[in-house]
Amino acid sequence: MNQLIEIAKEVKKQNLNFQIQPSRIQEINIVMDSLNQMKNCLQDSLEKQWNMEQSRKTQVSA
Repeated sequence: MNQLIEIAKEVKKQNLNFQIQPSRIQEINIVMDSLNQMKNCLQDSLEKQWNMEQSRKTQVSA
């Protein structure tokens, strides 16, 4: 359960660059896998948004 709390704390701090370590409890692993997928999707979305903003800035300055 502590791992789930730590994952939530890292996401709250906007830190998405961390690895999730498996648990010995199958049910916890299922939840952690879902959190990991959400974390990865959020990170991908934020990177795309950042790239789009950079592209717009480049176009405006040209």
